[in-house]
Amino acid sequence: MPVGSTTQSRAKGATAGTGHKAIALGQADPSSQAGNRPDSRTSYETDPGGHTRSLGDTGAGGRTTPGRKAGSGDGANTSPAAGAVCDVGSKDRQWFNSLPGVDPELAGLLQTLMSLNQALRPRETGDRQRPTWAQVAVLGILARCGQVRLSALADLLYLDLSVLSRHVTALEQAGLVARVKDPDDGRAWLVSITKQGQAAVHQVWVARADAIRAALAGIEPSNIAAANTVMAAMANALSQASTD
Repeated sequence: MPVGSTTQSRAKGATAGTGHKAIALGQADPSSQAGNRPDSRTSYETDPGGHTRSLGDTGAGGRTTPGRKAGSGDGANTSPAAGAVCDVGSKDRQWFNSLPGVDPELAGLLQTLMSLNQALRPRETGDRQRPTWAQVAVLGILARCGQVRLSALADLLYLDLSVLSRHVTALEQAGLVARVKDPDDGRAWLVSITKQGQAAVHQVWVARADAIRAALAGIEPSNIAAANTVMAAMANALSQASTD
């Protein structure tokens, strides 16, 4: 938000960022709530010193009720939101190093694995034609295994059957999977990926491959091979441990 600018927001607690600071918006004046005006708005201003103050409540008729200084009055909190901005990398290091019984080397590996996982996640856009992170996992299993019984798919993905059913329903509505009754068990369902689903999961993994290729540029091939060997051994050991 530019210094000295004024912003209006619905009185429902939205948050706006200003560089490295975050300002809580939408804290309604109690007087507007008492009037039961659902479409009331609260305006705020940031002065050149970085301080935020309420300019008052604007009701449906455009009348403005004078505001109070941020943080004053009967409990209203319009001060910058504490902790809204976080140095995630630094906090990750501190948190993993604080785990009991975890040495610094293992803490660093845990942080790296978590960062890789987050970096490879597709950004959620709300577009129903674009699969979510969990739905990509469903599509990936179906792309490799073909038609799978719904209960078996839940076991493969370590998901509750009701949770998986919601993902499959969304994918089915998007035309990415098909679901039919199991001819051997009328109570069960078989799920398979469609051509559109194959194209969607291929697009996700090709994008990931491109991102990883770019990230590995400049790294010695021998180091890449060594890292792959270590990660493959870890994956096998963890997979084996989960089935014991």
